Amino acid sequence: MSCPPSRRKRSSASCRRTSPKRSRRSSSTPSTRRVVSCRRTSWRCGRTPPSSRRSSTSAIRSPRSENVISVTPEMDQEEVARIVAKYDLVALPVVDKRNRLVGTITVDDVVDIVHEEASEDIFRMAGSDAAELERRSPRQVALLRLPWVLATLVIELLAGLVIHYFDQTLSKVILLASFMPVIQAISGNTGLQSVTMVVRGLATGQVRVGQWWEPLRRQVETSSILGGICALTVGLVGWLWHSAAFACVVALSMFISVNLSGFAGTMIPMLSKSLGFDPAITAGPFETAFQDVLGVTIFLSLATALLRWLT
Repeated sequence: MSCPPSRRKRSSASCRRTSPKRSRRSSSTPSTRRVVSCRRTSWRCGRTPPSSRRSSTSAIRSPRSENVISVTPEMDQEEVARIVAKYDLVALPVVDKRNRLVGTITVDDVVDIVHEEASEDIFRMAGSDAAELERRSPRQVALLRLPWVLATLVIELLAGLVIHYFDQTLSKVILLASFMPVIQAISGNTGLQSVTMVVRGLATGQVRVGQWWEPLRRQVETSSILGGICALTVGLVGWLWHSAAFACVVALSMFISVNLSGFAGTMIPMLSKSLGFDPAITAGPFETAFQDVLGVTIFLSLATALLRWLT
């Protein structure tokens, strides 16, 4: 609520409420733990905490704090939610360019914002939006997804070219073809997990492009642990099925591919963000396709280098 600075604390209950309609969820919960006192020339002056409103004889002006956290109507709602969460606010004043109070944002509004933004990020990672569930036809949905599907298709064709380039190696050791899908799937899934964590971190503000090394370090360390375990597993299977040299090829290929997937899954969303693209849309498809090409290249290159020990 907002009050003139000269209003006595006893009468502050009759001050003007600046919040619009309150929802049912907040009707039983006090949403104004602080009173915003305002002047006629500039509605935003300061706030008075509950502990300083015990005395009813002094004006609100005296205990007022001038350090008021506020937002503008043009601010992105995701940023508003971050401000409320950062400062543990119950209500956030909204002021215009002339510093005049135009309303407040309450906790129930922020809950709606968080739910909406989370749903939007999930839909974007699928290359769609919320309208698909309600009113889009299958043709419209297909056209919406088509650009990213075609881009992924072009990159995946590069994996086919790589396999064709190493066809002599595959013809001599046909068992190599059995492990290619395994390496592609594990490294692709690991990279997609990193993409999901980084994209969500960028959306919530926990990950910053200017501090890329910290999430990169964490994701690469995680990928190293996963890659080591998966490498030992496929290496053991390769040794049982063929030879020790074959086991070294598949194990080393798995370890390198999974580690690179953690690197790519972290840097591709950040690169998309720095270039002005939405990482929720671009990062997933490109990371998966890129990792497929890279995994096949590493695997078949190592197999070719050690071919005389495999045959």
